[in-house]
Amino acid sequence: MTAHDDRAWDDLTPPTQEELEQAQALREALEGEGEHPDAELLRSLRFVQDPPELDPRVNEWLVRRAMHRAVSASRATLWVASGVGAALALAAGVALVLSTGPWSPPASTPVEASLIPSRSTQPLFDEPFERHGGTSSRMDRIARERARDYRSNLFLRRGVQP
Repeated sequence: MTAHDDRAWDDLTPPTQEELEQAQALREALEGEGEHPDAELLRSLRFVQDPPELDPRVNEWLVRRAMHRAVSASRATLWVASGVGAALALAAGVALVLSTGPWSPPASTPVEASLIPSRSTQPLFDEPFERHGGTSSRMDRIARERARDYRSNLFLRRGVQP
């Protein structure tokens, strides 16, 4: 306690006779020789401060019961989560079917230009390949040409003329 706290105790008025009687009744109730309305609360606080030793068999039983409840709860949670997931998947399927309407094949658009045919890479290179090296540059050139062909074919299929 600080000096300030000590001074506060000095300023208190002395206990009344009724307060002394209540304190004595509470003391007797805590010792088991009577009853007082606050005795149960103080016993609980004493129990929290200094709990008695727990019998190992009781401890083992409590642990097993808690673990069994935890496993049961996790199983229940798993079933509930599975049910909710299945219900959501079913609802999404129903919404998809109802929102699309009857299926009909897409209307074909006539393509006037002919597609660029797939071909060999020989026309891309004027001279024979070196025995070692240069592979990356050759692959880059082939990929660039094939990407150009793909884009042209894609645009032609969608009706865009070159």
